[in-house]
Amino acid sequence: MWEEPGLVLDDARNPAAPPLPRDPFFEALAGSGVRDVTVVGVAADYCVRWAIDGPVERGFRVEVPAALTRGIARQIDSVVAEEWPAGTVRIA
Repeated sequence: MWEEPGLVLDDARNPAAPPLPRDPFFEALAGSGVRDVTVVGVAADYCVRWAIDGPVERGFRVEVPAALTRGIARQIDSVVAEEWPAGTVRIA
């Protein structure tokens, strides 16, 4: 999802805002002082892991609520420990 060309994102905080291309969207978040993002979902060891990669690579800290995230082969605590040992991803 982070390599897909032409991907646009909607600003959930402002539904009237036009969709922005992925990188300008994250640049605007960072420019407005946002440093922390929350990621939830199913397939912690696949989709959620991939969803976390983009914000981490762009300098954001990521929080993952364990109660709202499920894995297939590995649960989110194992995924975080194995994929991001530097502490940029936190389980809530």
